Amino acid sequence: MPISLGIDIGTSAVKVAIIDEAGLLAEAQAPLTTSHPQSGYSEQHPQIWIEATIEALAILRTTAPTAFASIDCIGFSGQMHGLVSLDAHHKPLRPAILWNDARASIEANDLQRTHPDLAEVAGVHCMASFIAPKLQWLAKHEPDNVAATCHILFPKDFVRHWMTGEYVTDPVDAAGSWLFDQKKGCWSEALCQAIALDPDLLPQVKPSQDVAGYLKNNVASSLGLKNGIPVITGAGDAAAGCLGLGMVNAGDAFISLGTSSQIFVTTTAYKSHIPSLIHTFAHALPHHWFQMAAMLNGASALQWWSEICAVNISELLQEAATVSPTVDAPYFLPYLAGERTPHNNPSARAAFMGLDRSAGRGDLTRAVLEGVAFSLADGLAALEHAGGEIQELALTGGGAKSPLWAQLISTTLNKPISCLQDAAIGPVIGAARLAAAHFNTGYEFTKPAIKKVLCPAASEKELTANRLVHWRLLYSQAIST
Repeated sequence: MPISLGIDIGTSAVKVAIIDEAGLLAEAQAPLTTSHPQSGYSEQHPQIWIEATIEALAILRTTAPTAFASIDCIGFSGQMHGLVSLDAHHKPLRPAILWNDARASIEANDLQRTHPDLAEVAGVHCMASFIAPKLQWLAKHEPDNVAATCHILFPKDFVRHWMTGEYVTDPVDAAGSWLFDQKKGCWSEALCQAIALDPDLLPQVKPSQDVAGYLKNNVASSLGLKNGIPVITGAGDAAAGCLGLGMVNAGDAFISLGTSSQIFVTTTAYKSHIPSLIHTFAHALPHHWFQMAAMLNGASALQWWSEICAVNISELLQEAATVSPTVDAPYFLPYLAGERTPHNNPSARAAFMGLDRSAGRGDLTRAVLEGVAFSLADGLAALEHAGGEIQELALTGGGAKSPLWAQLISTTLNKPISCLQDAAIGPVIGAARLAAAHFNTGYEFTKPAIKKVLCPAASEKELTANRLVHWRLLYSQAIST
């Protein structure tokens, strides 16, 4: 088996990892910052992804020089739904509009209203996160940039273009655009026509395990890698996370608790369910799809609270662990970036509720953890309403490092939660595994070892269920005022 490098272009960091047939050899990351020029806006300049990739690879080169020099192939993963517009000189025309940007909510609603039948083609109700409504927003507000656009890419594909010079994407990132035919596995003529888009601006769609291009000599030389290394197409981080965790069989399900949070279920048939606001997207494996409840707020809510308190997250978690749940504890609506499943409300906002003078920092930290867990319960309910049968779930992402949070999620969802080895870096491992799979047609996407299985806390189930009912009422009251 070749030694594979995985690169994951995330929202908060670029992560890189080297694997061989025995598993993880080395990993590193470099942070990213996001700009919010107006309320509801979320942007990153594409150049910072390249700079962070260079930084993270430099760390690997220093800390694992032998493995780094032996890298045979590269696979990619990345944040989905980011819109990168390039001019005729292959340069970004503006900062990328990210997955959690809400500016195109009017355009999304108009597309869904005027083309409701196309949601079945796209696999999901049209929402502001997707590429199609963002392009319509640009056409209204930045027509010069639209006129100058010669290529449209997704975040990971921009970095891969820098490495190879090729304009390529995979079925997963394409699936998240509201421009892709999920059943046929190609760009949809009808969806492109709905926004008057020339499909020639879109990248070629290649299977996730195919070679997208080869590492350019000048890039290889600057990074310290071998010339001409094959660079595999890879996958959007949703599906790459599935592969990193070995969730490739029908019914396999897991929670990703990263900057945002999602619940995924792998399927071997296309099973859309537009009314539930779940996403049904093409997978990174042939003849596979996945259903996803996509929540826009996850561990980023805890990061925000840490910044507000000017206290590191580990200290906040220690304080929260000393707090016992009570019926009159504070509540937190976690909608710092609006919400997708199940509300499709980019204008939703966060709030603490039920405060009195006895509330301390630990109580509010626990409320933040609980609020995200409650939003996951909403996502699970949407998936089950769409016909999903989920018996147990694995947990991945940065939030998976907290035993307190994992236990709270298990109790809230009333499901066993498997905490996995290497769970926090699922997408980057999936990217590296896709590269390895290109060279081995019999490659098995095995599951990582289970560190612990958490079961719902019997003593807290009734209290948690009652608080979930009240929390849902609070959302209804908040949006009506």
